[in-house]
Amino acid sequence: MTFMAACTVDRVVALEEFACETTNTCDAGTKTIRDGGFEAPELAACVGIEPVTADGLGVGATTGANNSYEGGCFPSGGKDIVFGFNVPGRLWSLEVSTAGSNFDTTLHVYREDCDPANRVVCTDETETDTVFDRTSMFRLHDVPPGKYAAVVDGFGPEEGDVLLRVEGIVAPGEACDPAQAAYFPCLAGSCAVDPSGGFRCPPVLDCADGVDADRDGLVDEDADKCQSPPTVSCSPGPAPILDRPASPSASVVDEGRIEYREWRAEDVPLGSYAEPFPRDQEAATILLDLDGSYRLRYIAIDDDRQMSACEFTMNPTIVSGFRMELIWSPMKPRFASTEVLFAYILHPMATTWFDETYSCGGPRCFDNPIDWDIPMDFSDDPLWVGFIYGPQRIFLDVPTPGVRYALGVETADIGGDAPPPVDALVRIFCDGVEKETYGPVLLQGNYINGDTNDFWKVAEVEFDMSGDCVVTPFGNGTDVIVPIRDAAMQR
Repeated sequence: MTFMAACTVDRVVALEEFACETTNTCDAGTKTIRDGGFEAPELAACVGIEPVTADGLGVGATTGANNSYEGGCFPSGGKDIVFGFNVPGRLWSLEVSTAGSNFDTTLHVYREDCDPANRVVCTDETETDTVFDRTSMFRLHDVPPGKYAAVVDGFGPEEGDVLLRVEGIVAPGEACDPAQAAYFPCLAGSCAVDPSGGFRCPPVLDCADGVDADRDGLVDEDADKCQSPPTVSCSPGPAPILDRPASPSASVVDEGRIEYREWRAEDVPLGSYAEPFPRDQEAATILLDLDGSYRLRYIAIDDDRQMSACEFTMNPTIVSGFRMELIWSPMKPRFASTEVLFAYILHPMATTWFDETYSCGGPRCFDNPIDWDIPMDFSDDPLWVGFIYGPQRIFLDVPTPGVRYALGVETADIGGDAPPPVDALVRIFCDGVEKETYGPVLLQGNYINGDTNDFWKVAEVEFDMSGDCVVTPFGNGTDVIVPIRDAAMQR
């Protein structure tokens, strides 16, 4: 963002009130066109881009529009429209949603320009654990400054009226724009003039609690300045169980008014995207999706900009007899990956992958157990859960002993940009204990030249009467990576 040169600004005023004296060297004495003395911001370098409104909205329609951009995480060919917004300083959080649009939308966001190399996010779903949402939404933490472009696209031929909503929170001490106050407010306090003539959010006081509540790398650095800060306490709730919602809770006591409160997952197992919800209430839930340790934090800021926090760690237990975890692109934000994989389990009677009766994997088996073995007894049936961009899990409460189940991984052709190669990692658990980890194994679907190295035959698992198992990997070298067309004819 560019500031007006040589203008002395001591307060934020309305557009019609702000003018530069002719003795100053800015705009030759003409009025500025932005609230608070900012020049109109430049937008990301994308063809057809329009700015969001003063409320952070993008309103338009893809009907009759062109297919200018491809996101890479959904079928190509949809018509699109692009909106721009500027992030003046680091955002504590950013949320962008197409809720209110009247068709099945997809959403891809870029920084500085709309080159695929600068894509930050691509999604056609929401944060929830589902693959069938028509609304597209994402939420990111600690977003760097820059010019951003949000492309609203159609899922395949879908088109219609667009409503894009941009909402974020500027981190303490970061540059801000008072003209964006409706959709980029400060975490605490208001955007105001700083000594340099720019605009900045006020800092907060990190009070004594043993936690780096303001995420600046220092712990309790303002303890000596805090006077009667919030008293915060939190609890993990009942003993957590994997793949079931945990119920953390918090309480806050303060002499004044609490201006902001938030739950956040500070540390999660590699590949997990678990976050507490709702974030701004004392009682929350969080779906613990992968085996490992979860560190949750609750913060509260009062009307004196004093911040206090509490945190705890949870290690959920596994109750299912068999569990498979599939992880890929674990270091990217949840919606930054454009590679789609599907985990599979084969019943012992299956002779080929993708068998209609004896194969479970992908959306066909999503929250829909296939009735294997004992009729109408779901305890011996597999369940596939997860998000199409990861992670995914398959679990089976009571596996049949003395037979071999087979495990595999497929790269899915979603019809967007050809995805880059992706490393897949599989973890196998029996009777609550991790038995084997395989990978990372490099997979790549090819949308142009047909099937290539896009199916991984991982391993077979056989259980004994005690619930323990023996895991046997398939083959060695390239014979476990096969084209999908071949996998459909073999085991």
